[in-house]
Amino acid sequence: MQTIATAAGVNKALLHYYYRNKNRLHEKVREDTVGTVWGRLQLEFRRQEGGQKGEQRLEPLVRAAVSTYVHTISENPDFPLFMVREIAGGGDSLPAALPGLIRRFSEVPNTLTRSLHAEIKARKIKPILPVHFFLNMMGMTVATFLALPMLRKMGPALGFKLELEDAFLEARIQSITDTLLNGIRIKR
Repeated sequence: MQTIATAAGVNKALLHYYYRNKNRLHEKVREDTVGTVWGRLQLEFRRQEGGQKGEQRLEPLVRAAVSTYVHTISENPDFPLFMVREIAGGGDSLPAALPGLIRRFSEVPNTLTRSLHAEIKARKIKPILPVHFFLNMMGMTVATFLALPMLRKMGPALGFKLELEDAFLEARIQSITDTLLNGIRIKR
């Protein structure tokens, strides 16, 4: 807690007053980060919808989701490792927080699932269970940041330097979106 207080430029007692302990601070960081991602997605989905209800095309939704995740995580690049450590450590507080977050932001997975089902029904994409679709999308997105330390060390030996610059992030967003959708599109 002292290290965190020092880094934040606040008194340790103030940190304890608001969060009581390191676990509560971890919960707050996790909830705020997940809330930020899903809140941004909710706003983006509504913006794309243009105020009208109904089916939305899958590709722009996927691009918006991947873009939101990539940009938010690039602002908090340690967050994926933080979550992996949380889960590996038993993740006792994670299950307690998820139902509230899901209730607050259920529009996000529901919108993607509706669009997924509509495109399956229209025979534009192969049948895929939403859980596999979400795992594929999140896996490719999160792996980008989990692999960064290793790729930065290996990069010079392989002839590249990896930095989280706008051009790299945009190329990564396009690569994830294309890979995910090309894997399920029905070729005509």
